[in-house]
Amino acid sequence: MGSEAKDSKRFAVLVCEDAEKWGGKDVIGERFKNLLKHKDDDDAEWRWFNACTGDLPAEQDLDKFQGFVISGSHYSANDDKEWVRKTENLIASLAKKPTSSPRVVGICFGHQLIAKALGGVVGPNPSGNFVLRSEKVKATTENSLVSKLFKNGPLNMLESHSECVTELPPKAQSLASSNSCEHEMILFTENILGVQCHPEVTGEELEQKVLPSLMNSKLLTEEEGAMVQESLKFPVHSSEVNHMLSDFLHQ
Repeated sequence: MGSEAKDSKRFAVLVCEDAEKWGGKDVIGERFKNLLKHKDDDDAEWRWFNACTGDLPAEQDLDKFQGFVISGSHYSANDDKEWVRKTENLIASLAKKPTSSPRVVGICFGHQLIAKALGGVVGPNPSGNFVLRSEKVKATTENSLVSKLFKNGPLNMLESHSECVTELPPKAQSLASSNSCEHEMILFTENILGVQCHPEVTGEELEQKVLPSLMNSKLLTEEEGAMVQESLKFPVHSSEVNHMLSDFLHQ
Protein backbone atom coordinates (compact mmCIF):
# COMPACT_ATOMS: atom_id res chain seq x y z
CA MET A 1 0.00 0.00 0.00
CA GLY A 2 3.01 2.30 -0.04
CA SER A 3 5.28 3.76 2.60
CA GLU A 4 3.98 4.48 6.08
CA ALA A 5 6.48 7.25 6.70
CA LYS A 6 5.28 9.77 9.22
CA ASP A 7 5.02 12.62 6.73
CA SER A 8 3.63 10.63 3.79
CA LYS A 9 0.19 11.52 2.45
CA ARG A 10 -2.68 9.08 2.84
CA PHE A 11 -5.56 8.56 0.44
CA ALA A 12 -8.63 6.38 0.79
CA VAL A 13 -10.79 4.77 -1.90
CA LEU A 14 -14.33 3.96 -0.77
CA VAL A 15 -15.25 1.08 -3.07
CA CYS A 16 -19.04 1.12 -3.58
CA GLU A 17 -19.18 -1.64 -6.21
CA ASP A 18 -19.41 -5.33 -5.33
CA ALA A 19 -20.35 -6.88 -8.69
CA GLU A 20 -17.82 -9.64 -9.37
CA LYS A 21 -17.30 -8.55 -12.97
CA TRP A 22 -15.40 -5.47 -11.77
CA GLY A 23 -12.85 -7.52 -9.86
CA GLY A 24 -13.54 -6.68 -6.22
CA LYS A 25 -12.26 -4.13 -3.72
CA ASP A 26 -8.53 -4.58 -4.33
CA VAL A 27 -8.79 -4.38 -8.12
CA ILE A 28 -10.98 -1.29 -8.02
CA GLY A 29 -8.86 0.36 -5.33
CA GLU A 30 -5.66 -0.30 -7.23
CA ARG A 31 -7.23 1.10 -10.38
CA PHE A 32 -7.98 4.44 -8.74
CA LYS A 33 -4.56 4.56 -7.11
CA ASN A 34 -2.83 4.05 -10.47
CA LEU A 35 -4.99 6.66 -12.18
CA LEU A 36 -4.96 9.36 -9.51
CA LYS A 37 -1.60 9.10 -7.79
CA HIS A 38 1.02 11.80 -8.39
CA LYS A 39 4.28 10.68 -9.95
CA ASP A 40 6.19 12.84 -7.44
CA ASP A 41 4.26 11.31 -4.53
CA ASP A 42 5.61 7.75 -4.56
CA ASP A 43 5.63 7.51 -0.76
CA ALA A 44 1.88 8.21 -0.48
CA GLU A 45 -0.13 5.50 1.25
CA TRP A 46 -3.33 4.38 -0.48
CA ARG A 47 -5.97 2.34 1.33
CA TRP A 48 -9.28 1.02 0.07
CA PHE A 49 -12.41 0.26 2.03
CA ASN A 50 -15.27 -2.04 1.04
CA ALA A 51 -18.11 0.41 1.62
CA CYS A 52 -20.69 -2.19 0.51
CA THR A 53 -19.97 -4.21 3.66
CA GLY A 54 -19.99 -1.15 5.91
CA ASP A 55 -16.19 -1.00 5.98
CA LEU A 56 -15.46 2.73 6.24
CA PRO A 57 -12.84 4.91 7.93
CA ALA A 58 -13.68 5.76 11.53
CA GLU A 59 -14.89 9.30 12.15
CA GLN A 60 -11.88 10.04 14.34
CA ASP A 61 -9.52 8.95 11.54
CA LEU A 62 -10.86 11.19 8.76
CA ASP A 63 -8.24 13.89 9.32
CA LYS A 64 -5.48 11.33 8.83
CA PHE A 65 -6.24 11.31 5.09
CA GLN A 66 -5.28 13.85 2.47
CA GLY A 67 -8.10 12.74 0.18
CA PHE A 68 -10.99 10.36 -0.43
CA VAL A 69 -12.27 8.83 -3.67
CA ILE A 70 -15.85 7.51 -3.73
CA SER A 71 -16.35 5.06 -6.58
CA GLY A 72 -19.21 4.31 -8.93
CA SER A 73 -21.71 1.54 -8.26
CA HIS A 74 -24.63 -0.38 -9.77
CA TYR A 75 -26.56 0.60 -6.63
CA SER A 76 -28.61 3.79 -6.31
CA ALA A 77 -27.83 6.68 -4.00
CA ASN A 78 -31.51 6.43 -3.03
CA ASP A 79 -31.32 2.76 -2.00
CA ASP A 80 -32.52 2.09 1.54
CA LYS A 81 -29.38 0.21 2.54
CA GLU A 82 -27.43 0.63 5.75
CA TRP A 83 -24.06 0.93 4.00
CA VAL A 84 -25.41 3.64 1.67
CA ARG A 85 -26.67 5.62 4.67
CA LYS A 86 -23.35 5.15 6.51
CA THR A 87 -21.38 6.37 3.50
CA GLU A 88 -23.75 9.31 3.11
CA ASN A 89 -23.24 10.23 6.77
CA LEU A 90 -19.47 10.02 6.31
CA ILE A 91 -19.70 12.46 3.39
CA ALA A 92 -21.78 14.84 5.50
CA SER A 93 -19.11 14.68 8.23
CA LEU A 94 -16.35 15.49 5.72
CA ALA A 95 -18.33 18.44 4.38
CA LYS A 96 -18.53 19.98 7.86
CA LYS A 97 -14.77 20.13 8.20
CA PRO A 98 -12.70 23.23 7.37
CA THR A 99 -11.73 23.78 3.76
CA SER A 100 -8.19 22.74 4.67
CA SER A 101 -9.53 19.28 5.53
CA PRO A 102 -9.42 16.16 3.29
CA ARG A 103 -10.27 16.55 -0.38
CA VAL A 104 -13.10 14.38 -1.71
CA VAL A 105 -13.75 13.18 -5.26
CA GLY A 106 -16.92 11.31 -6.26
CA ILE A 107 -17.36 9.29 -9.46
CA CYS A 108 -20.89 8.62 -10.81
CA PHE A 109 -22.59 6.96 -7.80
CA GLY A 110 -20.08 8.74 -5.55
CA HIS A 111 -20.92 12.04 -7.25
CA GLN A 112 -24.64 11.41 -6.74
CA LEU A 113 -24.28 10.30 -3.11
CA ILE A 114 -22.33 13.46 -2.31
CA ALA A 115 -25.15 15.53 -3.80
CA LYS A 116 -27.75 13.67 -1.73
CA ALA A 117 -25.70 13.87 1.47
CA LEU A 118 -25.40 17.64 1.12
CA GLY A 119 -29.06 18.33 0.41
CA GLY A 120 -29.39 17.83 -3.35
CA VAL A 121 -31.70 15.48 -5.24
CA VAL A 122 -30.82 12.38 -7.26
CA GLY A 123 -33.42 10.98 -9.66
CA PRO A 124 -33.91 9.10 -12.93
CA ASN A 125 -32.25 10.46 -16.03
CA PRO A 126 -34.53 13.08 -17.66
CA SER A 127 -34.74 10.90 -20.77
CA GLY A 128 -36.08 8.01 -18.73
CA ASN A 129 -33.48 5.77 -20.34
CA PHE A 130 -30.26 4.18 -19.18
CA VAL A 131 -27.40 6.20 -20.65
CA LEU A 132 -24.52 4.11 -21.98
CA ARG A 133 -22.38 5.89 -24.55
CA SER A 134 -19.71 8.50 -25.01
CA GLU A 135 -20.97 12.07 -24.81
CA LYS A 136 -19.72 15.59 -25.29
CA VAL A 137 -19.23 17.35 -21.97
CA LYS A 138 -18.94 21.12 -22.00
CA ALA A 139 -18.02 23.69 -19.39
CA THR A 140 -20.83 25.85 -18.03
CA THR A 141 -18.80 28.26 -15.91
CA GLU A 142 -15.51 30.15 -15.79
CA ASN A 143 -14.27 28.33 -12.67
CA SER A 144 -10.49 27.84 -12.76
CA LEU A 145 -10.85 24.07 -12.42
CA VAL A 146 -12.67 23.71 -15.72
CA SER A 147 -11.11 26.65 -17.55
CA LYS A 148 -7.91 24.64 -17.84
CA LEU A 149 -9.67 21.32 -18.41
CA PHE A 150 -11.83 22.63 -21.26
CA LYS A 151 -9.29 25.03 -22.75
CA ASN A 152 -9.55 23.26 -26.13
CA GLY A 153 -13.33 22.89 -26.08
CA PRO A 154 -15.80 20.13 -25.06
CA LEU A 155 -14.52 16.73 -23.93
CA ASN A 156 -15.72 13.33 -25.07
CA MET A 157 -16.43 11.22 -21.97
CA LEU A 158 -17.85 7.80 -21.16
CA GLU A 159 -21.27 7.66 -19.50
CA SER A 160 -23.03 4.76 -17.78
CA HIS A 161 -25.96 5.74 -15.53
CA SER A 162 -29.71 5.43 -14.98
CA GLU A 163 -29.78 8.34 -12.51
CA CYS A 164 -28.21 11.76 -12.18
CA VAL A 165 -28.18 14.80 -9.92
CA THR A 166 -31.42 16.62 -10.71
CA GLU A 167 -31.17 19.37 -8.06
CA LEU A 168 -27.98 20.88 -6.68
CA PRO A 169 -27.31 21.07 -2.94
CA PRO A 170 -27.16 24.56 -1.43
CA LYS A 171 -24.03 26.52 -2.41
CA ALA A 172 -22.88 23.83 -4.91
CA GLN A 173 -21.63 25.04 -8.28
CA SER A 174 -22.33 23.14 -11.49
CA LEU A 175 -19.21 23.18 -13.66
CA ALA A 176 -20.13 21.20 -16.78
CA SER A 177 -23.05 19.55 -18.56
CA SER A 178 -23.85 16.99 -21.27
CA ASN A 179 -26.96 16.16 -23.28
CA SER A 180 -28.02 13.52 -20.75
CA CYS A 181 -26.97 15.25 -17.54
CA GLU A 182 -27.24 18.93 -16.63
CA HIS A 183 -24.77 18.61 -13.76
CA GLU A 184 -21.90 16.53 -15.15
CA MET A 185 -19.34 18.09 -12.84
CA ILE A 186 -20.12 19.76 -9.53
CA LEU A 187 -17.93 21.65 -7.09
CA PHE A 188 -19.92 20.93 -3.92
CA THR A 189 -17.56 22.78 -1.58
CA GLU A 190 -14.03 24.08 -1.94
CA ASN A 191 -12.69 20.61 -1.15
CA ILE A 192 -15.42 18.30 -2.56
CA LEU A 193 -15.75 17.61 -6.30
CA GLY A 194 -17.92 15.16 -8.24
CA VAL A 195 -18.15 13.94 -11.84
CA GLN A 196 -21.00 11.96 -13.41
CA CYS A 197 -18.87 10.48 -16.20
CA HIS A 198 -16.55 7.49 -15.87
CA PRO A 199 -12.91 8.51 -16.51
CA GLU A 200 -11.70 5.34 -14.73
CA VAL A 201 -12.97 2.80 -17.28
CA THR A 202 -12.58 2.14 -21.00
CA GLY A 203 -15.21 1.91 -23.70
CA GLU A 204 -14.25 -1.72 -24.21
CA GLU A 205 -14.96 -2.48 -20.55
CA LEU A 206 -18.40 -0.86 -20.74
CA GLU A 207 -19.17 -2.80 -23.90
CA GLN A 208 -18.16 -6.09 -22.28
CA LYS A 209 -19.44 -5.59 -18.72
CA VAL A 210 -22.49 -3.30 -18.97
CA LEU A 211 -23.98 -3.54 -22.47
CA PRO A 212 -24.83 -7.29 -22.31
CA SER A 213 -26.93 -6.86 -19.16
CA LEU A 214 -28.84 -3.96 -20.72
CA MET A 215 -29.51 -6.02 -23.82
CA ASN A 216 -30.58 -9.07 -21.79
CA SER A 217 -32.92 -6.89 -19.73
CA LYS A 218 -34.44 -5.46 -22.93
CA LEU A 219 -33.49 -1.95 -21.84
CA LEU A 220 -31.99 -1.45 -25.28
CA THR A 221 -33.16 -2.60 -28.71
CA GLU A 222 -30.77 -4.32 -31.09
CA GLU A 223 -30.47 -1.08 -33.05
CA GLU A 224 -29.77 0.93 -29.90
CA GLY A 225 -27.19 -1.65 -28.80
CA ALA A 226 -25.37 -1.29 -32.10
CA MET A 227 -25.35 2.50 -31.69
CA VAL A 228 -23.91 2.12 -28.17
CA GLN A 229 -21.15 -0.16 -29.47
CA GLU A 230 -20.21 2.41 -32.10
CA SER A 231 -20.27 5.27 -29.58
CA LEU A 232 -18.02 3.43 -27.13
CA LYS A 233 -15.32 3.19 -29.80
CA PHE A 234 -14.91 6.97 -30.06
CA PRO A 235 -11.71 8.45 -28.59
CA VAL A 236 -12.30 9.94 -25.15
CA HIS A 237 -10.57 12.45 -22.88
CA SER A 238 -10.46 10.35 -19.73
CA SER A 239 -6.78 11.02 -19.06
CA GLU A 240 -7.39 14.78 -18.97
CA VAL A 241 -10.19 14.39 -16.41
CA ASN A 242 -8.14 11.97 -14.31
CA HIS A 243 -5.26 14.45 -14.31
CA MET A 244 -7.61 17.19 -13.07
CA LEU A 245 -9.03 14.93 -10.35
CA SER A 246 -5.52 13.93 -9.26
CA ASP A 247 -4.44 17.56 -8.99
CA PHE A 248 -7.57 18.36 -6.99
CA LEU A 249 -6.92 15.49 -4.54
CA HIS A 250 -3.32 16.52 -4.01
CA GLN A 251 -3.88 20.24 -3.43
